[in-house]
Amino acid sequence: MQSFRGLKSLILGENKISDTGIRIITDYLTSINKLQLNTNTFTANALANIANLKELKVLDIRNNNLGDESLKHLSTLSLLQELSVSKNGITDKGLPYLCTLTNLSYLDFTTNLITD
Repeated sequence: MQSFRGLKSLILGENKISDTGIRIITDYLTSINKLQLNTNTFTANALANIANLKELKVLDIRNNNLGDESLKHLSTLSLLQELSVSKNGITDKGLPYLCTLTNLSYLDFTTNLITD
């Protein structure tokens, strides 16, 4: 991973990236601004590591069954502009965690448990 320290975009969708893999990615790719991790095997705990990526502008974590509490970790990503969290079992309880993300211009909540 040290060879890729300058990487700005990483797409690892539909793999078997675990919490350990997320920690390794976030330890080495600290200046990344686009991260696509849809359909993997990490848990909501891994988002605490993703929250350390302060330059992150685009995050795709679709289809990982992360739940409401996972969004709490993302609330510190102040530069985030695009967020895809579809198919994660998110309910209305998770929505307040996103209120601090004032730079969001794209938000995908499809196939969750949001009500009116």
